[in-house]
Amino acid sequence: MNIYEKIYEKKKLNNVISTYLSISTIGKIKLELVPSKYRMFKTVPSVIIVDGKTKVPLNTSWTILLSLFLIEVKKIKGKEINKEDLDNIYDLAVKKSKKIYHFARKKILKRDLENMINLFFDISNKKENSKIEAFDENKFIPNMKAPYSVEINIRKIKSEEELPTIKFKNIIDICKKNCIPRIIFSGEEPTIRGDLIEIIEYAEDLTTYLNTDGVLLTKQYCDRLYNARLDKIFITLFSNEPDIHNNLSIKKDFEKTVQGIKNAVTSKLDVTVITPISKLNKNYLDTLKFIKEIGVKKVCVYNDEKDKKNKLGKRDYSSIIKSAEKISKEEQIEFEIKGDETFLNSITIMSDGNVISLNKNMGNILSKDWKKIWNSDEALMLKYSSMKGGNKNEK
Repeated sequence: MNIYEKIYEKKKLNNVISTYLSISTIGKIKLELVPSKYRMFKTVPSVIIVDGKTKVPLNTSWTILLSLFLIEVKKIKGKEINKEDLDNIYDLAVKKSKKIYHFARKKILKRDLENMINLFFDISNKKENSKIEAFDENKFIPNMKAPYSVEINIRKIKSEEELPTIKFKNIIDICKKNCIPRIIFSGEEPTIRGDLIEIIEYAEDLTTYLNTDGVLLTKQYCDRLYNARLDKIFITLFSNEPDIHNNLSIKKDFEKTVQGIKNAVTSKLDVTVITPISKLNKNYLDTLKFIKEIGVKKVCVYNDEKDKKNKLGKRDYSSIIKSAEKISKEEQIEFEIKGDETFLNSITIMSDGNVISLNKNMGNILSKDWKKIWNSDEALMLKYSSMKGGNKNEK
């Protein structure tokens, strides 16, 4: 254990470092470096999240080296880096790391850094040589300061009080301070709020996602979302058939939803179309082909169990998924299946500030310190159950 490492961890690794890395000769990826809890007499790995999906644990030396690199990359603000600039950033990060690793050779430090970056791009491009051991975040809970993402209900649901803009900015500040790297804006159609884009802009240092029905997504609004640096947008489409979609959708406006999807694609937003599948829209393969035709390359599905009467049986659902995966592979569509709800992936900050997971209220984020929420009796119970493989709501 290096005392200089512990000093750097204590003073510098207090916040998530989130940035795009765009290299002219390789491509573009999103990296989120999430520090773990600081422990004076114990070495605890941190986590790098690649493209919002793959989590890779990093030892202390690689965490520090990568943090120094990403801090320099952030200064470029997403601009593409050529080989010469990349080498300069490598050299600068290595030079700064020498203040911590006095006896390490610069050549070895630079090689480690290059190997890391190449690995992350291989993971992003799904190369065979990038296969790594599956990351079990439930077992990693004791090392975490907070979950890797939270959903924020930006608009009130039922009887909740709806917070003003400044309160949501306060919530974002709390997320930043406590190493929550990603916020998903959701609720009863968040685009209805006139201050949504202002709130997304305020969360620029974090990764931001938006769930929407797409009805209000004009081209101008999508351009504003893009300029606000929204990372991903998820739009719900129940079917390629207007009658089926309108029957299942609250807004019942198929044409505006489809136009909203097209506008989001045209504005170069990272679009994923979500389809909850039930007996009423089980002809998903036609919907999948339609989604591809309107320019979307990413889809997500799950077995919709809100309507118990029309929920698909496991065999029928599995059959649809198998066929959809085959078509997606042929058509080069990124296909995702939404999994079970667990403690970590279902933490939601309600529009009144209450923090909920699996129907357990852990406290109000505006009146209770985050550490007390994360370590509340309710949270500890859910954490313990998660670590033992329990507390899931099956989709």
